[in-house]
Amino acid sequence: MDWPNIGLVLERNGNVTGTAAGAAVLGHPARADAWLANKWSEYLIIEDQFAKIIIAHVA
Repeated sequence: MDWPNIGLVLERNGNVTGTAAGAAVLGHPARADAWLANKWSEYLIIEDQFAKIIIAHVA
């Protein structure tokens, strides 16, 4: 896959509200995944089959 060149069209109620390419996400989509993983690691999260609860900001 050519992740940086994959296109995205954002729609709301059938109307196009934005477009972008994978490269627009921090330069590469994988960087966005890494950023999100690092952000979530700052939180203590409890998850079971019924709910996901953010307990505390631990950073």
